[in-house]
Amino acid sequence: MSAALNEEFKLDREAILNDLLGLLPEAKKPLYDIELFTPETMRNIVAEIVREKCFENVHQEIPYQLAVRILKYDENAGPCPRITAEIVVAKENHKAIVIGKGGLVLKEIGTRARMAIEKLVGEKIFLQLHVSVSPDWMKNKKLMKEFGYKHDKKLG
Repeated sequence: MSAALNEEFKLDREAILNDLLGLLPEAKKPLYDIELFTPETMRNIVAEIVREKCFENVHQEIPYQLAVRILKYDENAGPCPRITAEIVVAKENHKAIVIGKGGLVLKEIGTRARMAIEKLVGEKIFLQLHVSVSPDWMKNKKLMKEFGYKHDKKLG
């Protein structure tokens, strides 16, 4: 891109932003707490971290038929917070993939998830993971809601 086009782009961008600012409604105070990191609960964030680490460690082997739910989150446990999470897969052979030979894959998922959670919360935690099979959990409205997914279609 030439310098002239780049400068024109910057001017157009500034004009659009100024026009948009004029369209925004006035607010007497912020619409949300400025100290708020996210509207999600720590339980949901932890579940997403565990889920992310599952995907990173099983790669393409499981076609994303995997969900995570937090069974227990005890911040007051000593000597550190204790979290118990369940990794739910749709097929028995997926369970074996997530666990891995000798539990090595599950151990790696747990280690990486624990490190990410500790970085987020700023303290050591104890993370316990379980893997269970729930066939066709994606078709179960109650489970979909429990896992944080919205399912609007009628189920057959």
